[in-house]
Amino acid sequence: MKARKVRNKIKDAKAKAGSSIRVFKYGLNWKSYCEDDCDVGLALNGGDLTVKIWDGGKRCLASARVSVWYKRQYRGSTILSVGKIGGLGPYHLKIDQAAYWALQELGWLYPYTLRYRWEC
Repeated sequence: MKARKVRNKIKDAKAKAGSSIRVFKYGLNWKSYCEDDCDVGLALNGGDLTVKIWDGGKRCLASARVSVWYKRQYRGSTILSVGKIGGLGPYHLKIDQAAYWALQELGWLYPYTLRYRWEC
């Protein structure tokens, strides 16, 4: 719920639900991880959000899910970009995800699915 994007999708689902039990599914994509909330954008980008509304809109359960694995072709992906720091110009944190792919291939990292559930 920290991210405006997630809150807006839940608000949209509540507005569309009416009095019946309804389930809404949304994609979660940020153009930049820090477009909204950096932590949430980094954790959930590329995932999905399911919102279940029932009891005449009084009850709501949201669940976010994202699958995490590393691909060889993502080299030097920028995961964070912020404004000027002390007059030094823009700061970019770049991580070569191919290194994570190699660790995954060696069995040091494992693909997983991250799930969050909360009442909204």
